[in-house]
Amino acid sequence: MRIAKVEPITTTRALRGPYDYRLPEAMAGVDVGSLLMVPFARRRMLGVVVGLATDSDLPDERLAEPIEALAAGAPPELVRLGLWVAERYCSTPSRGLALVLPPGSGAGVPRAAKALTERRAQITAAGREVLGGSARLGERQRSALSLLAEEGDLAGTELARAGADSGVLRRLEERGFVTQRAQEVRRRPKLTTVGATTGPVRLSPSQQACVDALVASLDGNGPRERLLHGVTGSGKTEVYLAVIEAALARGRGAIFLVPEIGLTPQTLGRVAARLGDGVAVIHSGLSEGERFDEWRRLRSGEARVCVGPRSAVFAPLNDLGLIVIDEEHDASYKQEGDPRYDARAVARRRAAEAGAVLVAGTATPRPESWAELDRLELPERVDGRPLPPVEVLDMREVGPRSGPLHPTTREALSSLPEGAKAIVMVNRRGFSPHLSCASCGEAVSCPSCDVSLVLHRGAGRLGCHHCGHTEPVPVECPSCGSVSIVRHGAGTERIEELVGELIAPAEVFRLDADTTGRRDGH
Repeated sequence: MRIAKVEPITTTRALRGPYDYRLPEAMAGVDVGSLLMVPFARRRMLGVVVGLATDSDLPDERLAEPIEALAAGAPPELVRLGLWVAERYCSTPSRGLALVLPPGSGAGVPRAAKALTERRAQITAAGREVLGGSARLGERQRSALSLLAEEGDLAGTELARAGADSGVLRRLEERGFVTQRAQEVRRRPKLTTVGATTGPVRLSPSQQACVDALVASLDGNGPRERLLHGVTGSGKTEVYLAVIEAALARGRGAIFLVPEIGLTPQTLGRVAARLGDGVAVIHSGLSEGERFDEWRRLRSGEARVCVGPRSAVFAPLNDLGLIVIDEEHDASYKQEGDPRYDARAVARRRAAEAGAVLVAGTATPRPESWAELDRLELPERVDGRPLPPVEVLDMREVGPRSGPLHPTTREALSSLPEGAKAIVMVNRRGFSPHLSCASCGEAVSCPSCDVSLVLHRGAGRLGCHHCGHTEPVPVECPSCGSVSIVRHGAGTERIEELVGELIAPAEVFRLDADTTGRRDGH
């Protein structure tokens, strides 16, 4: 008798598994990482097999059998990683395992995402003969056969646009004039390779030395954890790509972590331009169907490189040989929700268990990385140019009437030569990050978080950037009734407005979470 140790996927903290289920002979293929639909507390629940046994502490008559075994599951090594995350970060096994499951499985219900298929039709020899004969054919049937005879193989959607709907194709298939089949269609994330280098790149001596050292580590002749310390513009990405190519040449996969979703399309474009279609991307900005297809490509081995933010550290790659953490100092590698994991620590754990090389790259390393990791240096920029000059402006030197822009900044923007460009970086979204009453001093704050609500003038709303609460802009103070509501500070919306006034009629566009939150917004 085989016993499956199953962790139910649930959000509650009260459950402590795993729970034993008796596996019937029909489920002989179930292994660690398999997904099972099991009876649990008078309902159906999704569970992950975390272990197998030959007996149970419970008598056989008290053991239930799984309802069904689902097709996709997580690799056993990722099951161990998910349980480690749960233990290290004081979470539940269910929440730790949800990180490594196929997209759509983490809520404890059957996957909503599934493979997308389309119907394709092809003309038969009998269909070609009937086109030239006198057999009775409707106008749409004859049109469909003519189109198939010309093109050879077409999707049902293409034929439908030509007037041949599913009913027409079904009747033609019944008469033996066409054959139809279902073909899987991959949902592909949008890929941008503008400016990406496709050919071989000539590395500088410093870059080549770093590549040689990292390749030696891949071959087991050096430290398995490295810090690539390089100044801005020193060509760290080209070093990463060269080492990823070396890992692939040795039959091993690679994970390339970037700190923000906004950087993922740019990095993916560079990696895909060099490495081709064997690159997958995983991040929360994709649709569930796209994430599912990319996850399956990685699981099957069709894709051998995964690019993405912190969640990509759980990509189901087999024979992992390399993990790259770009900008390893960035705080966004820490997950804010439960489980509150640090992707850098998870990457170190996964690399150690897989025998992979870990490369953490940055110009400003964290103290712990500086102390713990073997260092490689890229001391100069690739083109040999010095870093741009930096001038620190003290806002205390100017009065509040000058607004959020320093006079020096105003002068620099207003005197831009024709055709020149400028980037103004602001660390706050919205128009104004704080509103208060001029009469009583009452601040407009979130009813849930007790933090200031941010004015988004374009949307005409106040919003909390912590919990997502929104409300209309008040016309009077809720405490004293005064209509003197004062705005404090400046966010990206206000800076966009001020810069537009300075450089008119030149164009200004704003790039923040409000303008790029839509699909493919970046």
